[in-house]
Amino acid sequence: MYMFSTNSKQTGFTIIETMISVAILGIIVVAGAPSMQEFYERQKLNVGAEVINSALSSARSTSLNDLVQTKVCWNVGAVARTVDGVSIAPDQMVVYKINPVEIVSDFLFGDEMFIDDTDADDCALFDTQGRLDLTSISGASLMFGICKEAAELKDSKNVTVNQSGRALTRPNEVTGGGSLINCE
Repeated sequence: MYMFSTNSKQTGFTIIETMISVAILGIIVVAGAPSMQEFYERQKLNVGAEVINSALSSARSTSLNDLVQTKVCWNVGAVARTVDGVSIAPDQMVVYKINPVEIVSDFLFGDEMFIDDTDADDCALFDTQGRLDLTSISGASLMFGICKEAAELKDSKNVTVNQSGRALTRPNEVTGGGSLINCE
């Protein structure tokens, strides 16, 4: 015969304690979701800037190491285009040697971001000493803006290539005279 003892102590959680724990966990998750979304958005911009910086560094180092002119072309449009016989897909940067044309590397920007630049034909030439050929671009330097979307400057990044061919990444800050690049 089995007898129940009234002095035994039960262990475990009651249904009410479990429901309260789940509710508290839900509140914590909901409170943290916007922070995670902002973190994710900032990381996408950082990756976009790093891709551009890597492509430009690849072009410069190829020019220096192989003593050849190297071109980097990019496509921020929605349709593939061809430059010097090299096909460039949307959201892609291609680094290639000029004579004869030989693709060195290609990089994808990634989607869900807006890339803007200061150059009219979306190509830049590096000479045999790794310097940016200013006659190949529209201005004294080449700048890229990486934004969440068009004209959205919050947390945006800027990659600038100076005449020496070196790329510098920094925040695309809004100053008294406007932003470095407007992402328009």
